Amino acid sequence: MGTVQVATFLRLVAMALSFAGGVVVARELGDEGRGYQQVIVSVGLFGSAIVGCSAELGASRFWARYPEERPALPASMIAGILLLGVPAGGAVILFLYLSHGSLVPISSLPGASFAGGLLLLYLANTWLQRFLLLDGSPVLASVLSAVESAIVAGGVAVLVVADLLTPYWALVVISSSLLFSTSVSVLILLSRYPNRVSFPPFRSSLFVGLRFHSGQVALAVLARADLVLLSAISGLAAAGVYSVAVSITAPILVVGTSLTSVYLNRQFSDDRPAAFTARLVGLSIVIMVPLAVVVALGGSVLIPAVWGSQFAPAVGVLPILMIGLCATGVQRPIGQYLVRHGLAAAANIRAFVASVICVVLILVLGPRFGAMGVAVASSTAWFVYATISFCHFVAHSSLGLQVIGRNVLQGIKLKVG
Repeated sequence: MGTVQVATFLRLVAMALSFAGGVVVARELGDEGRGYQQVIVSVGLFGSAIVGCSAELGASRFWARYPEERPALPASMIAGILLLGVPAGGAVILFLYLSHGSLVPISSLPGASFAGGLLLLYLANTWLQRFLLLDGSPVLASVLSAVESAIVAGGVAVLVVADLLTPYWALVVISSSLLFSTSVSVLILLSRYPNRVSFPPFRSSLFVGLRFHSGQVALAVLARADLVLLSAISGLAAAGVYSVAVSITAPILVVGTSLTSVYLNRQFSDDRPAAFTARLVGLSIVIMVPLAVVVALGGSVLIPAVWGSQFAPAVGVLPILMIGLCATGVQRPIGQYLVRHGLAAAANIRAFVASVICVVLILVLGPRFGAMGVAVASSTAWFVYATISFCHFVAHSSLGLQVIGRNVLQGIKLKVG
């Protein structure tokens, strides 16, 4: 558990720094400024999910199936980042700018530029972090996340002291932190592996990733539809309030990410992946569920005290979001199991069903109940997503519910192996 503890601690440090930076931005810019920033970030994240073709998942499967070809993979995928990301980022900037204000606020030249630039940086960060984890370096990946968050927190603090903080400058700081993390990751990977670009590994990763890609796009819709649609339905102020509730859930995301990242190398190399995955599910349950209860209770006090009264409506949103986040966090190991075994149809079906449920419920509940209705829609969709994942896992593993239950119980007892 030593590596888990170190990686989790570092990611909690990153979370605390991000939390501090987010609080300052929210208090200084208000709900509309916070909402504007989050919409731009969401566009960048969503765009990177579409453009990336889920090649990082294909690379993970390539890594597991062809150990002898691993040395050529990192440099090839780094070249792929430029091949896909640069044209896509430019196309996003051009499209948004030529929309002539119909997509305010992101249709302004600065907004469009940030959206396109963040698309490239998020794409690079996603792929490179995946390689660090496959390489068995979860602590290093966590260190980079912590440094990235420190740059954001420090940059925001400097801007506040200099009385220069605006949504645009906040986005400059975010972009700078991502650029630093990406650059260091590239240097580390190129120092460990030959600087030899080979097209076949990238092509294989891309083709395998494309099998999962429609589901990953649907997953991106599921992850970002709530904030984007809420901003369209109820305005930037409502989106800003909702984003504060989302930011309070960060400890759940951090713990889930840490557990997945630490054991990612093992999940793609263990000779009994189903049993190991079931134990990881048990470990996730015993850690994440109690933490969610603590965070939900603490958030009811923290939000009005730290962010201010204008963000008080986020208190009611938080417990609802926790239900869906716990469900999806617990099933994270199952998602990696599906990727290892190339079960693209299973992975895609769960994302399609959940994203459709999410969008439909948002359109039904959002206009009437605002942020609260959107939270119900999102949490319901994530719970369905986790349920479908578990059903596919039971069907494919052939272990039977009794054996799976025993392995889950071992994980709950912290006996992961």
